[in-house]
Amino acid sequence: MSEFTTVNLTADTTAGTLILDAPGPKYKDIPLEVMVQAAGTFGSGTLAYLISLDGGTNRTTVKDSTGTAYAATADDIITLSLPVNGAENNIKVYAKLTGSTTPDIDIIPVSNQ
Repeated sequence: MSEFTTVNLTADTTAGTLILDAPGPKYKDIPLEVMVQAAGTFGSGTLAYLISLDGGTNRTTVKDSTGTAYAATADDIITLSLPVNGAENNIKVYAKLTGSTTPDIDIIPVSNQ
């Protein structure tokens, strides 16, 4: 898998679908900003993002600065600022879609690096 993967969601993905794999040591010393565009038919579903700093073992819902979980029900763009995570970054970001009926959403991540 490449580091940034465009995916097409056509069904609910309660565990999340991998869209970004930022292994170290390439990103060990620089914060990584990733813009993620979601566009298409949401089919009444809700899109969220999950982040893992340990290679996918533990996943946490992405939240804004007020602690509110990010959620989209229509086309949207979000910018994720991923942390510097020591000598061996193993950051993964997942798209999670729930409650949808016949969705067709393209998830497109783009980095500043």
